Amino acid sequence: MEAIGTFIGMAASTVAVLLWLLTFHKRFFISIVKTEKVAAYGVYTEWGEACRTHFWYLIKALFPGNSPSTQDRLTLERQVQEAFHQQFGSDQGGNVLIAHSCRSIFYYVIRYFLSNAKEVHGRRTIRICLPSLHFGSFYRIIRGIEKSLDCCIELYEVDLNENDWTLDQDSVDEEEFKKCDLLMCQHLFGLPLNQDRLVKMARKFDIPILEDCVQSGSLFGKYRGYAESDIIMYSGGLDKTPPCFGGGFGFFRNTPWGMKIYEHCNSLHNALPLDTWQGRFMTCFNIMVHLMIAKDSFGFNSLMGLVSYVWLTERGDYINWYAMSLKVRKAKAITPFQHTESGFLRRPSAYQLQSMLYGLSRKERLKEVAQHEFRSRELLLSTIPPKYHRALFPWMTAGVLEQYKEMQGVSEFSWVVSPIGDRMHLCQFLNDHFIVVMINTTWEANEKSKSAVGKCVNDNLIYLPNINEATDELIVRVGKALTMYCQDLEKTGEVMF
Repeated sequence: MEAIGTFIGMAASTVAVLLWLLTFHKRFFISIVKTEKVAAYGVYTEWGEACRTHFWYLIKALFPGNSPSTQDRLTLERQVQEAFHQQFGSDQGGNVLIAHSCRSIFYYVIRYFLSNAKEVHGRRTIRICLPSLHFGSFYRIIRGIEKSLDCCIELYEVDLNENDWTLDQDSVDEEEFKKCDLLMCQHLFGLPLNQDRLVKMARKFDIPILEDCVQSGSLFGKYRGYAESDIIMYSGGLDKTPPCFGGGFGFFRNTPWGMKIYEHCNSLHNALPLDTWQGRFMTCFNIMVHLMIAKDSFGFNSLMGLVSYVWLTERGDYINWYAMSLKVRKAKAITPFQHTESGFLRRPSAYQLQSMLYGLSRKERLKEVAQHEFRSRELLLSTIPPKYHRALFPWMTAGVLEQYKEMQGVSEFSWVVSPIGDRMHLCQFLNDHFIVVMINTTWEANEKSKSAVGKCVNDNLIYLPNINEATDELIVRVGKALTMYCQDLEKTGEVMF
């Protein structure tokens, strides 16, 4: 009888706890069940694949006789250079630099111009022409170099057109432009950004061109950079293509500027220490955490949802997925991106070179992703009435949509903007409809800039669930939620579409 009484007491306590949870924390359970936990990342490596490749390269080196020798590393480096050159275009003459990350190559190039300015003018002062919307990592590197070297890097920014977010090249003053030491071409939204006039002026005034192709649609797409560019960079990072779990690829053309800058960059690169086994392992570990978030491996995001509910959400409310996503993205302890100079100023280890060689072999898989992306984008747009397209996706003109099809690239992210310029309002709306979003952390605007459109774009962009990771059902849900949002704005008179 005593045992029965104990059992009944425990059962009653359990029921009471469940009733309490369902009464006061019902929305937590609804969020966990109803939210399809697809994040902003487009990560084109599977969990098991990462274990079989990137981690295996590290683990097998622990066995006697399997640790790569110096000669093994040099052989791997040559193989990666050849594989990249073959993919980029073996008919194009130039030198390939394989670095720890794309940030490394950018750092080398900036250091060249600062050294050159010191020799010619006696002071480290340079001027760079670039779009007003900056890739955040490069912008932070510039500001970091200014502090560490006591130099001045001035930015001559070209703003975007307000109506379609193309580059406002007509606003560029030739007299101001020819004072620049470097033209830096950057791309947005997974497509090449038209910078024809700037490139022509750069050739006219003999200004070197550095082109960052990370956001241009992937190395495996059709775009290979401007023929006039002296240096072209690609990244093999977490959510980049080729998917290498880290790495930077620089192509220095056989132009006078390209050869001169390569000589300096290669010298600086070769003077750096090699990355260690431990350093590579921690990089892979951090990337794996973010891969598990992107793929919701083993229900990992449900655990993250619980953490978010406890620390970031008002009790009794839905899980604040967008706040949690931002916290994880910015968490320095598990960042998959090295922002400190000590992190990226290393030569890649043999283990990383093996990963880079593997990533460069994934062309056929990425072709499938590109085709899937095009179909998914069409599906998303088909679920939203055309009159709302311009307000939600200002850059997606008819020409841009055709270009997506023609270039056959892969976009890193899937973006949307708030029609009323209040991204947190839209984030909350989508959160309440069980869709995981996050505010922009990729791009950054110069706080001292007078470029109003670039600042507005930077402050208004939102990551949607990545369409390359989302199911068709989720894409339709996202489209319907965005339609409802626009309809609500229309009813209240806040926006006339």
